[in-house]
Amino acid sequence: MSLCCTYFPLPTTWFVLLVASDMFAERVGLTDRWAARVLLVSTLGAISTGLANLNEYHISTYFLRYRRIARVRDTSIYQTAARWFSANPFWVIVLFAFIPIAVDVVRWFAITYRYSRLRFFLGYFVGRWCRYAMLALTSIWLELSGWQIFAIQAALAVLVLSKIFLRIRRESWQTSDRLETRPSHIVRDTGVA
Repeated sequence: MSLCCTYFPLPTTWFVLLVASDMFAERVGLTDRWAARVLLVSTLGAISTGLANLNEYHISTYFLRYRRIARVRDTSIYQTAARWFSANPFWVIVLFAFIPIAVDVVRWFAITYRYSRLRFFLGYFVGRWCRYAMLALTSIWLELSGWQIFAIQAALAVLVLSKIFLRIRRESWQTSDRLETRPSHIVRDTGVA
């Protein structure tokens, strides 16, 4: 879980569903104890995520010592985000920790904002704990098999990749449309007859 929640995020849904599944519970002797499974999976997952985020906090803080990198705080976008974030930073972190997004900009913002490390950890712990508990309950109640879990993660990956592909395709169409509508006197002569 710690590796999945760093600068290069990997999907965690399949892992939580699998660890909470009946298949895994049989191997560790927790088949009849669904509440213990949910508590164990969500707590260990949230601790792992929180530790990974703290590692990221320390690494990022080190790089923010350099003025070139720290200049991000001087931008107008950052200042606007700081006003928004400062209204209730803990609950903003909890909300973004709960929402399954691939790139957590709020995490990086909280680091550059110099938000309290303890509150940072607790915010991510609470948000991810709730998210992992929901996923664990889903796996238990639906009695998901390994293949079903794989299919869920594959469907999520296809959804994300298709959105990325469509965005790239749309941008390339827009670029080609702009080039085609360019006045002919602006087009350079390449010298090829």
